[in-house]
Formats: sequence, C-alpha cells, structure tokens
Amino acid sequence: MLRATTIRRLFRAAYLQPPALTRQSSAAAPNLILENNDEELVTTQPVPKPPTASPLTDVSSRHHSMTSFLAHATATSLSKASTVYIGTLYEYTVLASLRRLGFTLTRTGGRSDRGIDLRGHWTIPSLARNSTKAGENPSNPLETLKANNSIPVLLQCKALRRTSSPSTIRELEGAFAGAPTGWRNENTVAILVSMKPATKGVREAVGRSGLPLAFCMVDGEGVVRQLIWNRWVSQKMGEQFGVGLRYTVRGEETSEEIVLTDKGRVIQDVREGGEG
Repeated sequence: MLRATTIRRLFRAAYLQPPALTRQSSAAAPNLILENNDEELVTTQPVPKPPTASPLTDVSSRHHSMTSFLAHATATSLSKASTVYIGTLYEYTVLASLRRLGFTLTRTGGRSDRGIDLRGHWTIPSLARNSTKAGENPSNPLETLKANNSIPVLLQCKALRRTSSPSTIRELEGAFAGAPTGWRNENTVAILVSMKPATKGVREAVGRSGLPLAFCMVDGEGVVRQLIWNRWVSQKMGEQFGVGLRYTVRGEETSEEIVLTDKGRVIQDVREGGEG
C-alpha cells in the first residue's frame, strides 16, 4: 500500500502548491449529523433526469490500483497536470483512505461512469459484530456484515481546488437517479467526496435532500477530515453512530482525522490488506 508521504508527493507534483485548508474546515463541526426532527426534510429542487447512457462500466482493465495507474500513466506519458491524471489519482486516494472506515470500493470512473466514480459497500465494524448470530464465531466479522447488513454506496469524487457548491449536491442526486437498477434503491447511500470542506450551502443541501446523501472531505494527502450525512442515512445506520476527531503526531506535525463512533465510543479502524 502506498504510504501517505507518497500520496502527498504525488499530489504536490500535480498541483505544485495546493492551497491551504480554509478556516471553514474547522467551522464545519466533524460530528455534525444533519437532521430536522420538527418537520420532514424534502428536496427543494427537482432531481435531474438520469442521462441515457449505458450501465456502470468497470474500466479498471488498464489499471486497478494506485500503483498500476501510475505505471499506466508513465507508459502512456500521461501529463501529471491533466485533469485525467489528477482526477484518477484522487479517486484511488479516496478508495484507499476510506478503507479504514469500512468502505470496500471499486473504481468505475470513465466516460460511461454516469457521474459515479466509486461504488461498493460501507461496512461499519460495530455493525459487523452486531450482525453475528448467537453461537457463531466467524474469523472475519467484516465478511459477515458484507453478506448481511452492509450499506451499498455510490461515490462521486471532486478533485477541485475550490469548495463545492449546492449545485454539486443536485448533480449527485442526478447521478443517484441515473444509477443502474441494482444500485438505485432505498438502501443505497450516495456520497460526494471533495478535497475541500463542505460549505454551509452544501451542508444545508445535504440536509434538505429527500435521498440518503453524505458528504466526505478527503484531502490531497489522503486524510479523511470531514464526514456528514442526513437523517435518511442515520435511519439506515442507526442513530447511535456518529463521527469524531482523532489527533495523530507524525514527527513534528500533529494532524487530525475523522473516526467513527458508536454511542460516543470510537470504533476501531478496519485494517485490511491489499492496495488501493
């Protein structure tokens, strides 16, 4: 698996001097779960009609991981300044970074992705333990949940210098509506992933949506810095789940990253082998 320092070097090479995080990242509380218990949340704008395109296609035949993509980029002389390079690099960074939170993802990005860059399942470790039947002692509780209670997820990644706007949430809703039948159902959660924190407008748009939506910030170094969702996602996960902050000291630097919580207790990260 590529180390965080390697990912950091790759993004710096692509962006040269990526801008620093805005103050809004601290203003947007990481434990925010958008809800409104007084009235039903409704979508204020119509969901765009799904595009008439072919179903999601796995385009990973040429590359299936960060390492194989970098080899492919070198072999094809793909410019590190191109949107294809930056976007694909970010998609693999997100895929690897969310693994510790229980996400098992596959890249689908390409011309026929219909707005979906990653798809897969979200398996929260606490749910994995709870899904084990009495008398069972599975060697891998995570696999038990994948077969029983995992949440299907569709991710749209935005490797942009600027912050996202509420229009990106409407775009996510459109991608959700255009997903193949097997993924377009009430059990699926759509997630917008960005290199920048959610603005107030984005947080409100997520809360207003009538679909199960979430927003996640993964920076260029692969650190998960923000994760919020609306009440429709809470209903699927359970109201006891939330997010908190964990501080890690690396050398002379102290960084913070998101962790999942169960009734206020930090859920241990999922550590799986393999390469993102």
